[in-house]
Amino acid sequence: MKPAKSDTEWTVPLIPQLIAAGTAGEGVIRVWVCGCSTGEEAYSIAMLLQEQLEASNRNCAVQIFAIDIDHRPIANAREGLFPTGIASDISPERLAHFFDLEPDGSGYRIPMSIREILVSWR
Repeated sequence: MKPAKSDTEWTVPLIPQLIAAGTAGEGVIRVWVCGCSTGEEAYSIAMLLQEQLEASNRNCAVQIFAIDIDHRPIANAREGLFPTGIASDISPERLAHFFDLEPDGSGYRIPMSIREILVSWR
């Protein structure tokens, strides 16, 4: 996942604007993410949008279209499974909110509610 410091550099002005436009318009926010074979970028954006929706008490559909030139890693990214090492890259709050520890402790999985936001993997 992307380090928390970089999130605030571009999300402060952008994410609230996307939420406002999505809830005022047709009620759908669509984001295209290119070059995301591991899924980190697409999932990070999904989490940021979900956090802002929750914080603003707004509701709208979010669709993220994730694409990469290499189709093989995309199949793994679709599963939303990440190594336990991500715990050192993201805040404990995000880890608790957006990840479930696998029963065998082998990694963290993004819950289906976030994975479903990513509607296209190519």
